[in-house]
Amino acid sequence: MATDKLVDFDHVTDYISREAAIDAVDVGNLHHGIIDALQDIISEIPAADVRPVVRASFVSASDGYGICSNCNRGDHIDPLARFCRFCGADMREVVE
Repeated sequence: MATDKLVDFDHVTDYISREAAIDAVDVGNLHHGIIDALQDIISEIPAADVRPVVRASFVSASDGYGICSNCNRGDHIDPLARFCRFCGADMREVVE
């Protein structure tokens, strides 16, 4: 199936750090041998290839056409678009 998206955001999963997972199993009510075994299992899980979230927004240029504030590439603005189809930036930018 052909697509012009660089990233398939329909299959994004939640990720946590290995260190956070190992720290989470170190609770006082578990036997020390169980804690060691769980930490070993977590340490052997392959690392995921993930990137930090880049937030952006479409800067309106004219009549439904906009420029991504991250990659400066233009596209027709889809009000329901969650990500830039060129760079993958999260288009739900939080404006402070």
